[in-house]
Amino acid sequence: MKQVTRKQKTSSPRFLDNENGTITDTKTGLIWVKNPHTDLPEEFKNYMTWKQAVDACKKLNYAGNKDWRLPTVEELRELVDYARGSKSEEPAIDTSVFPDTKCNWYWTSTSCAWDPSSAWVVDFYGGDVGNGGKGNSNYVRPVRSSQ
Repeated sequence: MKQVTRKQKTSSPRFLDNENGTITDTKTGLIWVKNPHTDLPEEFKNYMTWKQAVDACKKLNYAGNKDWRLPTVEELRELVDYARGSKSEEPAIDTSVFPDTKCNWYWTSTSCAWDPSSAWVVDFYGGDVGNGGKGNSNYVRPVRSSQ
């Protein structure tokens, strides 16, 4: 694994820009893709089903790492900034850190306990958490654990 040795603070002290297309969340220790819709392969620019999202993350080789995955519902919900979104017409996330986030739903890896054909999703328009059928299509923000 490639260790990140050079880090630069972004406008938010919680997040560190690793200057390789990834962001480290100092609160959770997770490493996120900064711009999945512009920096990752073509499939990440569009909606995808839950299985496509899981498979795309598993095969992703980015910033010298191959252990990317879909975040859990708890992990993705941590990125929601409830001071933004909905009324301001900007995503409910710190856009100085994650500039290409869509005001839309994003998949998590967490299946719904009552319906294994559904998974939890997080909406970066208003910060809602809901569930969607795994055959539906949503956006993806890959994550990995830090070493």
